[in-house]
Amino acid sequence: MKNLASNSIFLILCLMCIGSQVDAQTTETERFVSDIQSRVAHLRQRSATLPKEFVTAVAIMNGVQTRLSSLNYAILNQQGKPTPTTTEECLALRAGICGNHIAAFLTVAEQLELRARPVEFYIAGTSPAKNSSHICVEVYYNQRWHLFDVTWGTYYVLQNNVASIVQIRKSGTRSREWAVTNESDLWYLQWKDAGHDPLVYVDHMHVDILRGRKGTIRLRPNKQTYTPIHQPNFVGLNTKNQDYGAIEVQLQDSLAESTIVELEVLGKAGNGTVVISDGKQQTRLPMSALNVGTNVIKLQQPTSDTRVIISIDVDAVIGVGYVVYSSITVK
Repeated sequence: MKNLASNSIFLILCLMCIGSQVDAQTTETERFVSDIQSRVAHLRQRSATLPKEFVTAVAIMNGVQTRLSSLNYAILNQQGKPTPTTTEECLALRAGICGNHIAAFLTVAEQLELRARPVEFYIAGTSPAKNSSHICVEVYYNQRWHLFDVTWGTYYVLQNNVASIVQIRKSGTRSREWAVTNESDLWYLQWKDAGHDPLVYVDHMHVDILRGRKGTIRLRPNKQTYTPIHQPNFVGLNTKNQDYGAIEVQLQDSLAESTIVELEVLGKAGNGTVVISDGKQQTRLPMSALNVGTNVIKLQQPTSDTRVIISIDVDAVIGVGYVVYSSITVK
């Protein structure tokens, strides 16, 4: 009997050690995904009439807003401590800002087979140095996209459905009335108290929107040199995901009759053709002709407009083609 008791205690201790080892090998991300799965399953039992995708999106949004605290991120930054960058680090430190929120949302969405993509907002300030940005996510179900602002725990209800960013922007200021927001969040409260507008992207007049990275980024010059500030620094398509697209760059207020574009290249990937257009004429250059550093591109003809657009015609076989740059100068 004594041996049996001793062996039983030994077995229990072994099982406890194995359990601890398994738990230690489980990542923060895996535990977070499992937690969201449990929440969705529970909510689905009680809310069978709500679309599963909506319940899943709200569960992820609430989980991310709670776990990746913007307030905690600000505290770490104020204390001079390292701030997290990856989703795993954010979950471990319980801190994050809007970019971290969307990265975490998309990570969980992929695990739960929820079709989602980022929606980026680049808001022009009174000068390029005062530019700002925000990022949300949109989820696809019922044959259309629906916007969720994870950072502010917000979605917009129009005619009993979650609205898309197209519907929100089309309705302008009126769409603010559609917002369902977690206004008890401490970061939201201090943001409002500081005089900031959490939902500025809804009706701001000067905002560039990328849906799945597809769209146009407008750059303003400093003595005919264009530098992205709080904006993406690449042009083209950097993923084969069917829900994503290519970025093109529009250079504003450039000199008419310009003949040269200098492109400071940091890197490139994939293949395609660089297209420089003023709306009437084009100069085309294979990506393979670009090198890291300064690339002087002589235009086929002088520009006839003060707006110049740079884009990439991506090689259809490869499916990806983009150029990372630090600045663009028009002469």
